[in-house]
Amino acid sequence: MEEVFSGGQDPSAYMAQGFNIRVFRSDDYLKIMNVGVILALVFVYGFVILLTLVGLTNVISTTSANVLLRGREFAVLQSVGMTGKQLKTMLFGEGAAYALITVLASATVGIPVSRLIVQALAGDLWFFRWNLNLTPTLAALPVLLTICAAIPLICYRFIQKTSVVERLRVE
Repeated sequence: MEEVFSGGQDPSAYMAQGFNIRVFRSDDYLKIMNVGVILALVFVYGFVILLTLVGLTNVISTTSANVLLRGREFAVLQSVGMTGKQLKTMLFGEGAAYALITVLASATVGIPVSRLIVQALAGDLWFFRWNLNLTPTLAALPVLLTICAAIPLICYRFIQKTSVVERLRVE
């Protein structure tokens, strides 16, 4: 690292010659900029991972609480003839609907907001550009659908361990 920032010479040699301004070669400057880009990417990706984990925890908590609180409702539906397979299909559909609503909301609101933020923060900087890259969104879509559809089904397994009569008695 010191090799990159020293310009290949001992900094005290500059001062001994009476210079107080360093001159960098273009390849040294490129190395310095690459270090800055890598540091920025580590910060940004770390922030994205943190937000993803917070969002995932929120989805798991909200969905599981929703399904567990509706245990009596599911018991009523099963007592009037709804089969376990139909109930699982309903829960799967609800989870998939949550995932699709999330994707639609983030696409319609998130894309314009991200563009406004980039323009506001880096509008005059020639090396910052806003690009619409849908690859990460399309890559995350199957994962999001799987998580949002699986969580209600996993929670239903916990509810299903008790009988319909016991779930109807619980208030």
